[in-house]
Amino acid sequence: AEVTTAVFFVDLDGLKAINDHHGHAAGDVALQELARRLDGVAPGALTSRLGGDEFAMAVAVPAEQAEVAVARLADDLLVAIAGDETSHLDASVGVALDDGAAEPEALLERADGAMYRAKNKGPGRWSR
Repeated sequence: AEVTTAVFFVDLDGLKAINDHHGHAAGDVALQELARRLDGVAPGALTSRLGGDEFAMAVAVPAEQAEVAVARLADDLLVAIAGDETSHLDASVGVALDDGAAEPEALLERADGAMYRAKNKGPGRWSR
């Protein structure tokens, strides 16, 4: 079956507040926890910290079911990132699907734009 690439741009919401109220060590722990949770959702995905509180994930999804797969993964990401009451984090997630013509940088830029649309909806949201 053919696969396509989905890029998820993840921005941790509220990192500045964590750093300001609990110190940078707590912010570092939050970033490490976020990375662990991302890895747990899509084992085998290429996950990278872009800097600050931003991460990117590239995931191979079935081409014929790409929209459904992306929606399920985005929802699963947000649930995993939120965790439970004791370790709650919020993130905004933007998603871009490779249309076959996109360069990796363009795909990441589209996912970044989608993340800002998600952020405008409020914390803990995703957009495509």
